[in-house]
Amino acid sequence: VVTESDETNNEKIVTFSPSLADLIVQNITWSPTNPSIGDNVTFTMTIKNQGGGGSAESGVDLLIDDVNADYKALGQIEAGGTAEVTFTWRVKAGTHQIKAIVDLQKDVPESEESNNEKTIAFVPLPPDLIVEQIAWSPSEPIIGDTVTFTVTVKNQGEGRSDYAHIAYYIDNIQITSDRVNPISTNATDNQTFTWAAIAGEHVIKAFVDYTEVVAESDETNNEKIITLVPIGPDLIIESIDWSHNDPSAGETVTFTVTVKNDGGSRADASLVYIYIDNSLRGYQDIPDMDPGTRVIRTFDWKVTLGSHAIKAVADDSNLVAESNEINNETLIAYPMPDLNFEAMIWSPINPSIGDKVILTAYLKNKGSRRAGGFQIYFYVDDEAVNYQDIPQLDAGARVTSTFEWNVTAGPHTLAVFADGANVVSEGVESNNGETVAFSIPAPDLIIESITWPSGEPSASDNVVFTVTVRNQGDAKARYSSVNYYVDGQYLASGQINSLEPDAETEEIFSTWMSQTGPHTIKVVIDEENQVPESNEVNNEKVVTFSTENTTSAAPAPDTKPRQRPAPLPLTPPEKDYKTEIFFGIVVVIIVVTLTLSLLREFRRRK
Repeated sequence: VVTESDETNNEKIVTFSPSLADLIVQNITWSPTNPSIGDNVTFTMTIKNQGGGGSAESGVDLLIDDVNADYKALGQIEAGGTAEVTFTWRVKAGTHQIKAIVDLQKDVPESEESNNEKTIAFVPLPPDLIVEQIAWSPSEPIIGDTVTFTVTVKNQGEGRSDYAHIAYYIDNIQITSDRVNPISTNATDNQTFTWAAIAGEHVIKAFVDYTEVVAESDETNNEKIITLVPIGPDLIIESIDWSHNDPSAGETVTFTVTVKNDGGSRADASLVYIYIDNSLRGYQDIPDMDPGTRVIRTFDWKVTLGSHAIKAVADDSNLVAESNEINNETLIAYPMPDLNFEAMIWSPINPSIGDKVILTAYLKNKGSRRAGGFQIYFYVDDEAVNYQDIPQLDAGARVTSTFEWNVTAGPHTLAVFADGANVVSEGVESNNGETVAFSIPAPDLIIESITWPSGEPSASDNVVFTVTVRNQGDAKARYSSVNYYVDGQYLASGQINSLEPDAETEEIFSTWMSQTGPHTIKVVIDEENQVPESNEVNNEKVVTFSTENTTSAAPAPDTKPRQRPAPLPLTPPEKDYKTEIFFGIVVVIIVVTLTLSLLREFRRRK
């Protein structure tokens, strides 16, 4: 024990802090770098100890979309050192948050406990599945054939697709489905299904990923639709003829029915029926029929008073599977007239503006009874312009009508119509007209532009205007005149040569204004409408421009009123050579006279 002078200063205290670790997730990488949906991707987490002391053993947790997916143990890491851990995950569709947390349980004392995690966004490359093609075999199936469809599915996206399903529909009814294996980028996969062909037009649809399990860059292009019409027979009633016209009551009439197989394959045996006023009057057998062949059958009937509906029906019981099941019958009225235009011709075939078209229409009474008096009307663009009276037309007889039309520019419809007033009761009322359409080419002259030097000229300046005339029509334009107006007053006129379609020409004129301020310039091409055009209301253009004040004296304005020029001729003017010939003769005489005078003077001096 030591006795001291100061017993209170015998100790000292210092603060000591040992070096601690500081673990961070330095980096997250993955392989492959551009994974597709369904790939196994390996994440590599780089852990660094950026503290001053070594770290004890710990671990790294992997969270995907905030759900703990895996854990890996982590050994000791010296100060400044790094370590790596890896995780494997099968890629799913969509955008994902990948998070790595080191020392989640806080087992390692660290100088900083708030920097132990790292998060990245992870987006796999999306696929895009489409049905590229639907093919079938046989290429021209016949009704009853087993058709094999081959469906080509393509992945046109950036990433590989996962497993998917494809559905097949016939006429919007799903008939089967199939599984589609994963498809690499720009690769294809073929699927097949079969169907027993039946009559009619059918809609075939393939729909890939119809269950929507594959996340794609485009979800709206997963289906393809085609139409298919199997080849089959097609029985039609080609015609119903009768033995004589205008029968009397009690007479026997024989109807001749022509049945045709208008389809593409052989038709099995069937029956043809005849109905009179909707009452079955008989039927006859029809043998097997190859495509394009005809069979003729006859039926007798004793005529009764009045008009009657005669109907023939092929395969009335639908025993034959046909490509078209709704065209098996034909109906006529008997005895009745039936006015029908057989043909309509015109001359010239390709008319031009100004031509006179002669239109000839051939009308036949295809019915079985005489048609009383009626009229044939001629229409131009839905307007009746002429007509012809027809006193009567016997059954089976023809009449010819002729009409004239002076051609004008533009599209036109010419039509003839028989018995427009419906004074003749016919078996068929819907076949009384015939129409033909024309499109007559024509020029179309326009003032495309009016230009002048930039800036505002002085009131006393002479301004030169350049006018561009264009033919925007589809025919050549003849010579025409162009008129110029300033502030509503006629100024001058000129003439342009003929213009081909889509051609243009430039004309110039000049003028000056005595007053400052705005002025209007109007240019009109073909003002007198001497050139027939497809559009006669677009021949002028108006522009405005301004003149500015000036101190120089302006010429006195011409106050004498000007008159619009007379229309120019449609043919180019002939050049007058008389003046030029006379002037040439005078020049020759003068030259000869001078030459002779010089020769005499030369001889005199010698």
